[in-house]
Amino acid sequence: MSLMTRHPDEPLANFHQRMRIHTSSAFPHRITPGATGGLSASSNSGDIRTGSKLPAAPTRDFEISAGDRPNRRWNVLRRQGRLLCPTLFALQWMLIGCVSAFDTYLLAKYRLEIMILERNPMGLLLLRLDEGEPALFIGLKFLGTVCVLGVVGGVYAYSRGLGHCVAGALAAFQLGLLAYLIFA
Repeated sequence: MSLMTRHPDEPLANFHQRMRIHTSSAFPHRITPGATGGLSASSNSGDIRTGSKLPAAPTRDFEISAGDRPNRRWNVLRRQGRLLCPTLFALQWMLIGCVSAFDTYLLAKYRLEIMILERNPMGLLLLRLDEGEPALFIGLKFLGTVCVLGVVGGVYAYSRGLGHCVAGALAAFQLGLLAYLIFA
């Protein structure tokens, strides 16, 4: 008996365990290599492709030749990529939040001189609205950071590639801001 075919007396569960494919009971078909090397499907009622009620033609044993084996180096890189991508996104996401927290710390530390030191016109407007007190500015800065981190996380959940682009751009901007805050 071929590895890819199921004997009529063999329980379906044994076949699936042997094949390591998991199908629902709604799709109890056999997957066998076709004559051209592709896969063809057949069921107990006949061949699916032709609609024939005759049993499917016997197939050759499933063999993996050297040309069919996946490249091991590529598989290792793919596994590393699966781990690296979420880690890279998490690092970018945390960098955005940490630079914003550091900026807020500096805002609170230099609150007496902030009217002179602040370069952001929106920040100056918020400081003037609150008569030079940084409370309104800090509160809205915190709210904005939380919203941005939430949106970036949502974009990443929707599309990982787009999420990496957005998080990478924001992280690069935040690194530039951090350099400005430290060295200027």
